[in-house]
Amino acid sequence: MSLIECISSDGRVLSPYVIFKAKNLLKDWYNEFRKEGGGTCAVSNRGWTDDELCLEWFKIIFEPETSKVKNGEYRILLFDGHGSHLTRQVVEFCLKKKIILLCLPSYSTYLLQPCDVGAFRPLADTYHKILNQKTK
Repeated sequence: MSLIECISSDGRVLSPYVIFKAKNLLKDWYNEFRKEGGGTCAVSNRGWTDDELCLEWFKIIFEPETSKVKNGEYRILLFDGHGSHLTRQVVEFCLKKKIILLCLPSYSTYLLQPCDVGAFRPLADTYHKILNQKTK
């Protein structure tokens, strides 16, 4: 499973986008996820984002949730260099919607991604610690 997360510089957290490793999205997964506070679910064969899912994230999460606050103004998105983020369709969509894409340098995101380093590192460490305790 993968998670596309986005946190604004003003502290707002956009709805999560969860990608399950599956061929079909079960209605129960989607309904349960929606009950827990929102966000969107999708599926892919590997459980990772791809070109289509990335574009979908821009269309149903990023653009609507950020345009409410910055109506008609430009927005900037700082992101890693994953190939799905830089497709022609994504770039065209972002230009049309006044979204400036700022790509971090390749092979540096493990150091530079603020969410991974700051917010999610303690969560990952705790998860691994609990998992190790439960599997001993």
